[in-house]
Amino acid sequence: CSGKGVYGLESTSLDVEMKHVSISGMRSSAFSVSDVSNSKVLAHGSRFEDCRNGLSLKGLASLDTTVTNSTIMRMSREGIYVKGLSRGLMHVRDSHVAMSGADGIFLSDRSNNLTVIIADTHIIDSSKSGLSFRPSASLNATVIGSTISGAILNGIYVGGVSHGSRIQVVNVQIMRVVRDGVHISEADDLAIVLQGSQISRCKKSGLAMFGTKGLT
Repeated sequence: CSGKGVYGLESTSLDVEMKHVSISGMRSSAFSVSDVSNSKVLAHGSRFEDCRNGLSLKGLASLDTTVTNSTIMRMSREGIYVKGLSRGLMHVRDSHVAMSGADGIFLSDRSNNLTVIIADTHIIDSSKSGLSFRPSASLNATVIGSTISGAILNGIYVGGVSHGSRIQVVNVQIMRVVRDGVHISEADDLAIVLQGSQISRCKKSGLAMFGTKGLT
C-alpha cells in the first residue's frame, strides 16, 4: 500500500506537514494525493526510500507543495510524480532525488498554470531523464543552483509544452547523461533560458531541439 494516502476529497482543502518523517518499503507511493480539490503538502527533513514513487500528486485542482532538506531515493518509478493539475506551485529545495527507476522528477500531462522551482537540489542516476516536463500549458519552471547527473536518457526533457510557457535553467550542472543534456521536442510558444550553466559529458547533444514552433 502507500505509506500515506489521501484520495477523492472533492470539496475539501487538505493541509499536510511531514517533518523528519521516514517512509520506506512501500509497494506503492511513500505519499500519495489524488483527486483532492485544494492540497497543501510540506515535506521537510524527511526520507523516502524503496517505494514506487516518493511523492505522487494526481488530479488536483490546486496544489501547493514544498519539499525541503529531504531525500527521495531508490524508487522503482519516479521520485516525484505530478499529473493533471489545474494550477499550483511545486518547490523542491536543498534535497536529493537519487536512483529513480524512471524520471527523477516527472511533471506530466494536462498540468496547467503550474509554477515549478527546483533549487539547490541534486537529481542523480535516474533510469530515464533527471527532470521531465511533459505536455503542459502555461508552465513557469525555474531550475537553479542544482545538479543533474547520471541520467540514462536526458538531463532535462521538455516535450509538448505550450501556451506561453517559460523554463529557466540557471547555474545548473548537467553531466554524465547518455542522451542529451537538454532535449526539447514538439514545444509550441515556449521560452527557454540557459544562464551560467554547465552541460558536459553527454553522449549525444548538449542542447537538442526538434519540431518546435514559436521557440525563444
